[in-house]
Amino acid sequence: MPLVASAGLLAHHFLGAWNGDRRLRLKYGKEWEQYAERTSLVPFEAVLDGRQKLDIWEFLKPAYIGVTAFVFGLSKAHPILLRAKEVIPF
Repeated sequence: MPLVASAGLLAHHFLGAWNGDRRLRLKYGKEWEQYAERTSLVPFEAVLDGRQKLDIWEFLKPAYIGVTAFVFGLSKAHPILLRAKEVIPF
């Protein structure tokens, strides 16, 4: 069952991406074609092909660093939170 669900989700997302591209192509025409030539539906394919440049500084923004620190801190505090949950009467 999980394989069927995963295949369904993959199909749904790829069809959604295809339909979105189709609608944008109809709306923006040549402008969209130029954009689509520089990008890819497959993650990092445009970077590996040399159509895009990966700039590490794009990922080092304060919001990204804050979210990363929060998630890391929460994952480290997870055992403490689980123990506290047992003490708190709900």
